[in-house]
Amino acid sequence: MEIQVNRRFLIIAAAVVVIIVAVVLIWPTDADEKMPENVFTPIAEATGAPGATAQGQTPAPSTPEQAAVDFVKAFYTVDYQQKEQWLASLKPLSTADGYKLLEVSFAPALWEQFAPAQTVTRADQVQVTDKELLAEGVSKIGGPYQIRRVEVAVAPEALWPTMKTSTFTANALVGQEGGVWKFAMFMNDEQVAQFASK
Repeated sequence: MEIQVNRRFLIIAAAVVVIIVAVVLIWPTDADEKMPENVFTPIAEATGAPGATAQGQTPAPSTPEQAAVDFVKAFYTVDYQQKEQWLASLKPLSTADGYKLLEVSFAPALWEQFAPAQTVTRADQVQVTDKELLAEGVSKIGGPYQIRRVEVAVAPEALWPTMKTSTFTANALVGQEGGVWKFAMFMNDEQVAQFASK
């Protein structure tokens, strides 16, 4: 079951996917050229040792399965009055590029729906389970990735305005940033098939 989102969001998300795939496919592979640490961190941040987090934050997950589950649970935990807190909770679970996509595309589109509907979905109303590995590999410019399918169950009384059912699946692309698995982007089934065939 797919979640319905507005058309502007889908266009922006599709454009971001095309850009990421283009970068992965056309980035120079000459060994003499300086490459970024990996495809998910074109703008590297000095975060210290792998897994290091800012003071007071939960340590990052160490497996791709846990990275997908933790991110998706946090993503579906929302309060229409706390957009900035929602973004702050997702930042340590996301790659730099993944977070930029959330900040620029997802948050504005979602809050257009959440504010009028006064949507609140608490963490205890969201259950996320890793279901399967859809694809994995190492990008041409370095960095392992996996696409994980997760099952999401939201309490019926806490559904988002666009949700037609309380149980659905989502595909999450996760990659390593500084040695830590983090969320990079959501993908629909067609995007997964195209990505896996490259």
